[in-house]
Amino acid sequence: MQYPSFISLASSVLAAALAGAATADSFDRTVVGQLDANAVSGAAIARGKDAVGVRLVPLLPEWGRQDRRMLERHLFRKGPYASDGSYGRTEFIVPTDPKAIRDMLAWEAYGENATFVPDYPEGQAAKVAVEWASRDGVLHVRYSTDRDIDALVFVYGALGSLDAAPVFKDGAVFAKKGALEVAVTLPQGAGAFLSGPHDDAVENAARGLSSAGNGSVGAARVALKAGKPIDVALTQTPGDVGKARVDELFAAARKAAEAEMMTSSGAAEGCADAVSRTVGFFSAYNHENGRRYVAVNRDWCGDGSKPPNFMWDDFFDAYLTACVNPELAKESLQNTLDIIRSRGLAGAPPQRNLIIPVLYSKLVRLCGDDAYAAETYPVMMEFVRFWFADRGDGQAHRDGNGDGLIESGTFMKAGERDYSAHVVSSALDETGYDDSPMYCAGFAQNRVAMLADGVKFDFAKGTLNLDLVGQNSLYVAACRSMALVSDRLGKDDDAKWLRGEADRVAGRIRDHLYDPEQGFYNNRFWDGAFSKVRTPTIFYPLMTGIADAKTAERLRGVLTDPKEFWGGNLIPTVSWSDPSFSDFAKQSDSYWQGNYWRGNVWGPMNYIVYLSLVGTEWSDVRSEYARRNREQFMAEWTPWHRSCENYPPKGVTTRSHRFAGNGGRDDHYAWGAMLVQIPLEELFSVEEFDDSLRFGAVSPADFGSWKGFWYHGRRCSVECDASGVRLDVPGEFSLRTTKPMEFRRFRRVRGAFAAEVFAPQGGTVEIVADGERRVYSAAELSAKSE
Repeated sequence: MQYPSFISLASSVLAAALAGAATADSFDRTVVGQLDANAVSGAAIARGKDAVGVRLVPLLPEWGRQDRRMLERHLFRKGPYASDGSYGRTEFIVPTDPKAIRDMLAWEAYGENATFVPDYPEGQAAKVAVEWASRDGVLHVRYSTDRDIDALVFVYGALGSLDAAPVFKDGAVFAKKGALEVAVTLPQGAGAFLSGPHDDAVENAARGLSSAGNGSVGAARVALKAGKPIDVALTQTPGDVGKARVDELFAAARKAAEAEMMTSSGAAEGCADAVSRTVGFFSAYNHENGRRYVAVNRDWCGDGSKPPNFMWDDFFDAYLTACVNPELAKESLQNTLDIIRSRGLAGAPPQRNLIIPVLYSKLVRLCGDDAYAAETYPVMMEFVRFWFADRGDGQAHRDGNGDGLIESGTFMKAGERDYSAHVVSSALDETGYDDSPMYCAGFAQNRVAMLADGVKFDFAKGTLNLDLVGQNSLYVAACRSMALVSDRLGKDDDAKWLRGEADRVAGRIRDHLYDPEQGFYNNRFWDGAFSKVRTPTIFYPLMTGIADAKTAERLRGVLTDPKEFWGGNLIPTVSWSDPSFSDFAKQSDSYWQGNYWRGNVWGPMNYIVYLSLVGTEWSDVRSEYARRNREQFMAEWTPWHRSCENYPPKGVTTRSHRFAGNGGRDDHYAWGAMLVQIPLEELFSVEEFDDSLRFGAVSPADFGSWKGFWYHGRRCSVECDASGVRLDVPGEFSLRTTKPMEFRRFRRVRGAFAAEVFAPQGGTVEIVADGERRVYSAAELSAKSE
C-alpha cells in the first residue's frame, strides 16, 4: 500500500512555532499562585522566566521537616481558587503527637506513587490552611491552624535557584531571581532569618545545630498558634504593605472565588465542584514559555521545578479545564503544543493515544474561538497525518505490515542510549496503556516492559506485530472529530481527506478485526490470529458506527456481565475473567488484583468508554455507568479531596492495604476528575462527531443540574427534572420544555433550530433567540433535523 510522503513534524511546524509559541505578551505579565511543583504550602510571584515564592514547612517533634511528597500526601481540602490564580486556599494535616509521627513514618510516606490516608486520632494532628490573595501588586499569604505547630517559612526560587542569598534588611527579606526582585515581609515574632545552600542547612541552623551559612535558600522559624493566623507579604515594589486591610481582602477574594465555581446537583451532585477545585489545584506555571497550564500532578519532578508534562494526560487536563476556565484551557493546550512544536512529535512525551484529536476538537468547539482554532489547527493536523504517513523509506510510521491498520511503535533508533532496554517499553507507552496485557506480560526491573505471549517487536518496522482495535477505532473518531474543525475553518480539502480516512480505516476494522469466535472486534496478530485478551478497547468500535445490531448486543452483554467488566468498580482495564487480572503477586485477596493497567480503573479510559456508549441507544447502561463513575470518585474525594491517577477495581484505597504497586497510585492526579466529567456530560456536551450539542434527561435517575459552566465564552446552566429541561446560553438562546426530554444533534443553522429529540412524555419546546420566542413540538424539531 502506498502512503503520502511525510515531512518530519519537527521541521514542518517550524513556521507555526513563531505563531503559537510563547509570545511577548505571555512573558510580559505577572502571575501568582501555587506555581511550582512542591509549593502546596505556599505561593509565588512569577514574571517571565523568573519566580520567587514562600512556603511553610512544618517541623515535626522528634523528627524534622514535613515537606515535598510527605506534605502532599496529607492534603485534605482544595480550594476554592480564583480563575486568574489571584486567590486560593489549600489545607493539609500535620501530625503533632510523637506516636502519630511514628505511625506516619511506618507507612512509608515517601513510597513511590504510594497512597496515604492520614486518619490520625483526635488530638494527634493539626489542620493547617494556606491561603493567598493578590491586590495592588502585593501577594498576601496567610497561614492558620487549629493546633499549635512549629514551622519554617522559606523564601526561595520557586522555579530555579535564587541568584544570591536572600537578605534580611529594613524589616523585609529581599530575594532576586533574574529580572524579578521581590521583598518579603515576614510575620511578627518570626525568628532570625537564616540562609543556606539548601533546605537541610537552613533547618539545621534554625535548630541551632550549625551556624548559618550563605546560599540561595532562606527561612525563618515561626510558631503557628491555634486561632492566630500569621501573614507573609510579597511585593515587587518594596514599601509599606501593611496598609492593605488584609482580613477584608481575604474575605472578599474567597467570596469571589466561590462565586466563580461551577455547581451541580442530582445525578451530578458534587461533580462540578470537584472539577473546579481539581483544575484550580493543578494550575501551575511554565517559566520556559511564560504560560499557565493545568499540570498532570505536582510530585513527579524535582524540587523547585515546574510540574510535569505528558501527552494525552495534558490534553485531558486542558479539556477538563474548558468548562471551568476556557482561557486557562486554551493556554494549557498551547503549553503542550509548544512542547510538540519545539521538540517535534518524536521528542514530545510518548503517550500518543488517538483520543487526543477528539479532545482537541471538543475543546475548541466548546470555547467557540475560531481564531484560536486556526492557530492551533496545523499542529493537530500533523498529529493526525503522522500515523499512515511515509517515514521516509516507503513505509508508514505505524503500519508495519502495510495492511492499512495501526500498530503501536516507537521513535527510538538503534544506537540510542538504553535502546535495547527501553525500545519495547517505548512502543507500549505510545497508547498510554503501559503494561496492558493486550501486549505486555508486566514490568521487569526499572520498569522495562516484557512482551506478552505471541507479541513481538519488529525492529526493522519499528512496530509491534499486533493491529490494535483501540488505536484504529480512535483514529476513525479522531478524523471525524477533526473534520468538524476543518469545516469551521473552511479547510475543505482537509475535511474531505479526514472523512475519507475515517471511512477507509473503519472499513479495514470491519473487514479485518472482527473475530467471529468472540463475536466482536479485537486486536489481531500479523499472522491472522486474534488476541483473546479483553480490555475496554473492544468497546471503542461502537464510536465508529461499524458494529451491526448483533455485534452491538454481544458487546452489551460482555460489558454488563459481572464476570467480565460489570462486577466491581467501572471500568477495569482488563476483564475480570482474564488470567492477567490476578497475576500480580498471585494474591488471593481481590484488592491485589488489577494492578496498574492490568485491571485498575483509569479516568481517561473510562471517558473513552463513555464516548463509546454515547454512540449507542443503551440509555440504561449509560445512566448506571455515569452513576458508578461518580460514586467511585466521590468515595475518595469526599473525605480527602483525592483525584487519583487510577483506582482499585474493587472498593477504595485504604490504609490497611497500602502498597506502592496498587490502589490509588498517585493520590492527586488531575485526570482522575474525568470520572465526574461523565455525569456532567450526561447533562450537557458538544457532540463528538457533529458540530452540535447534546443535553437533557428523561429518567428521574438522571435528573440534575449543572450551573456556571463555560460554553462559547459564556457562563451557562442546564437543569433537568420532572417539569422539563431548561438550558441557558446567554447571548445566544434559552430553551425550555414542558416535559423531560433528551436532545441530540441540537444545532442552529441560519437562524433555524433542529435536533433529534427523545420525548417519551411528549411536550413542547420553547426557544428564545434574537428576541424572538418560538415554540415547537418535539416531532417538529426532529423533522427539521432530517
